[in-house]
Amino acid sequence: MGKKEKPYQKYVGTKFGKLTILEIKAGSYIAGKRIVRTKARCKCDCGFIKDINWDHLKSGAINSCGCSRDSNVYIGQKFGNFIVLEISSLKFLHFFHMRK
Repeated sequence: MGKKEKPYQKYVGTKFGKLTILEIKAGSYIAGKRIVRTKARCKCDCGFIKDINWDHLKSGAINSCGCSRDSNVYIGQKFGNFIVLEISSLKFLHFFHMRK
């Protein structure tokens, strides 16, 4: 008897706005009550990888990592002699790892 495909797996590789789904982590339930929401690990067109609530992604409430409303910094962008190599985020703070 083969393994049954998980219902969310058909969405891997699908694009929602600027976000492409890399993997989906199913939520957890105890006694029929949800304790952890289903999350989709997505890669934005700007290069940032972020876990997003599946319900918000599916409904269209979220369609980017936040780069659309934040500064338009992207990987590979040049600032003088510096090039953005990676963008990471901690709440509302964004860190840009750069090289000269």
